[in-house]
This record gives sequence, structure tokens and C-alpha cells, in this order.
Amino acid sequence: MITVFGLGFVGITTALYFSEKVGINVYGVDKDVQKIEMLNNSKLPFSEDKLEELLKRNINKKFFISKNLKDEINKSKYIFICVDTSMKEDGSADLSSVFNVLDEIINKVDKSTYRTIIIKSSIPPTTTEKTIIPYIETNGLTIGVDIGLCVNPEFLREGCSYNEIENPNHIIIGCNDKNTKQQMYELYKHEKNNIFNVNYSTAEFIKYLSNSLLANLISFANEMAVAAEKLGNIEVKEAFNILKLDNRWNDCEMKNYVHPIGKYGGYCLPKDTNALYNIIKKSGFDSKILKSTISINNELEEHFVQRIISEVKPQKKIGILGLSFKPNSDDVRDTSSYYVIKKLKENNYNSILAYDPISINNFRETYSNLEVEYIYEYKKIIEKSDVLIILTIWPEFKNIKKITEKLVIDFTHKI
Repeated sequence: MITVFGLGFVGITTALYFSEKVGINVYGVDKDVQKIEMLNNSKLPFSEDKLEELLKRNINKKFFISKNLKDEINKSKYIFICVDTSMKEDGSADLSSVFNVLDEIINKVDKSTYRTIIIKSSIPPTTTEKTIIPYIETNGLTIGVDIGLCVNPEFLREGCSYNEIENPNHIIIGCNDKNTKQQMYELYKHEKNNIFNVNYSTAEFIKYLSNSLLANLISFANEMAVAAEKLGNIEVKEAFNILKLDNRWNDCEMKNYVHPIGKYGGYCLPKDTNALYNIIKKSGFDSKILKSTISINNELEEHFVQRIISEVKPQKKIGILGLSFKPNSDDVRDTSSYYVIKKLKENNYNSILAYDPISINNFRETYSNLEVEYIYEYKKIIEKSDVLIILTIWPEFKNIKKITEKLVIDFTHKI
């Protein structure tokens, strides 16, 4: 049996993967009462392809919401920690939720059976060795003897998370003792050739290494797009599309991150890149590349605003197309649309309309302080707007120049 703490994007995907594909009974734990109610009613608290169908098939059959946590922990061979490690004001990772879960486990676990705590939450390199292990062992549990501990990072993209957990490129098992290693290989015995056993800090670092590289590629592309605009008479979209034809990409998906699609937002890339920079800086080394990556990303939205101000008069009706941080997602965390709308309002652009295929209600609720006219039909926002600003490249927007001759400013460089 498995217990999963944290039923957000990663936790639910993990829980449904083991209940659906592996056939293990999974118990989910979360403090959000509204989320629990939705899950019990076979509803996801976010939009994600395939997961709602899997939830309906497994809820109360193989996937259960926790009712007796002490009993479930002690029946579980594996306890996953998938809670939020959001970014503090100084850029460091907030690990309070991880330690809250550890307290729950320590207070309830029975030492008579060896079980493994598996950390899927993103935590900065050296956290396990320097902080988590001493914390657990101070509370009377010896790692590798009384209980196992593994860092098992996730590499899931919103919009295709189940496909990626079902067909992983690699599974990282970060542990230092043979008992935990044996249990983890047993857990993933259905996977064959893509399991890598490394130490704790290496496993933590791989996750941040991956996300900071993606952030770097996006920031590089965005900076070059801004430079191309300043130079003038450069077809930015064509330049990047041709760049990605280079055979050295070998038709890999990574090349899609080398495109000026706007700032990287959402949850993982901003917090993980900042957390990695923060912990490296504390070690006495200032990573200039990471620092520049973050700065470029933070400054990009101001470039968007200034370009709109330079091309559009305040009395015009501005239609914002795309409110989520990326297409095929309803995640509006750290989305450019909020900043752009807020800054335009501050500059007396008072007639702003907004549309998104699936995240419009989430955006409206999250940013309730914005005075915006929300439009729920794509054709209607085109009709009502004088100027259209594309900030998220949903597939339906790609036909926009065929259905209107109005000014379209495309910050994704996809149109």
C-alpha cells in the first residue's frame, strides 16, 4: 500500500499512476477540504488530460482519500511526500510543508516494519543530507535501519503529466543505503532500463539542473527576440523556426524551449531556478548565468507593456488572448497576463477584455482585484476588441489573421 501526502498536480498524478498502472492501493492526504470534496466526487481541482477519467475509474476502488492516517501510514510500504515547496520572498524554497509531513509520519509510524519515505517535492541540493536526515534521526528513527528515505524527483509537464509518468525518460532513485535501494527497485520493478541510483544531493540537483536549463533556454530565446525587435526588420518567428531545423537537435522536444514564447511562468521553473540560484549563492559562488536567466525573465513583461504603450493608444479596446502561463493548462500562477493587465491599467488603459479557453474562471478568481471584462467566446473578443494581444499560444489563436485584419501583437512569436 502507498500513502501520498499532497494531492496537487504531482501528488494526484503519482497516486493515479500507481493505482491505475501498477494496481497498488493508494491513500491520498491533503489539508484542503474543498479539494478533498472534489476528488471524492470524481472531479479534478485543475485541468489535466486523462487524469479525470483515471480518477473516476479508481476513486474508492484503488485510490482512496485518507480517513485514518495513522492506520494508513502503518499499512503502507511507501509514503510519498508531494507537497508544495513554494518560493519565499528571498527566492529560497519554503520547506515548511515537507517538515509538517515528516512530523506526521514520525509521530504515527510504527518501527516494527521497514517502510520508505519518498520525497517527490522539489527540494534544493544538500537539503536531505544536511537537514532532513538529522531531523528524522533526532526524532528517534535511523535511516536505513528503522526507515528508508529516498529522493525521487518528478519531471512532469502540465498538460501531459500522465503520459510522462507512464513513459518516463528516467527514474531517479536518490538514496544511500541498500535497504531503501532494494525497496525502491521493487516499487519500480515494472520499469526496466531507465532507473538511475545516485546519492541524495545528486538526485535533488538533477531536478533543479533540468528546470534551470529549460528556464535558461527560454530566457535566451526571449532576450534574442527582444534584441531582434530592437535591431529591426528581422522575422523573429522564421529565424527561430529555421534555427530549430539544425540536425544537431535530432528532432528532440528540447528545441521547443528555444523559442521566444514569453516568460516562463507557472509553478516549477520560476521557483526552482530561484531556489537553485539562492542556495548556490549561499555557498559562496554567484552563478552569473542563473542570475541573468532570472533577470531576463523578470524584465520581459515590462518589455511587453512598453511595446503595447508605444503602439496602442489608451482609448483603444485591448483584447488579451491567453491567461494561463502555457497552453493546455489552467495554471495561472506567475502568468504574464496578470502583470501586463495590471500595468496597462496603471497607465490608463481602462478598456481591457480577456479570453482563455479553459483558465478564464481560475484567472478571474485568482486575480479578483483586476477590473477586466471577461469574454467567454473567442470570436466575440475579436469582434469587441480594437487590438489583440497574444500572451499564451492556444491552438485556436493560430487562425487569427485569417479571421481579422485588426492589429495583432503576438508575444509568443507563433502566429
